[in-house]
Amino acid sequence: MLIDDGDCATRKLGDCSNLCVTYSYIPPDAASAIAHCSAFNAFDGCRDLYFRFDQDGCVSAVGPGPAGWDEDLPSLRECLTDVFANERFPCLGSKIFSYHESCFIE
Repeated sequence: MLIDDGDCATRKLGDCSNLCVTYSYIPPDAASAIAHCSAFNAFDGCRDLYFRFDQDGCVSAVGPGPAGWDEDLPSLRECLTDVFANERFPCLGSKIFSYHESCFIE
């Protein structure tokens, strides 16, 4: 799903301190920009989210893993999209930010 990044130059700078590019669990003490999204961590569903950033650090798209959008972490996706769509993260410039939900194995 494409995200409008046309206002990228006017977005405030996001806090890049301690911001990783890959998570399987967002801890409550994660980078301040996404810490509140830890309330939406999910477990044992084997789902993924991928956020693509342009060269300036603005999110340009979000995509699901192989499971598609059907049940693909909607609350976490909304939370992260809200953060990323309103700020610019130079540390994520030209990178993919990903969240990989753990898988339940019996």
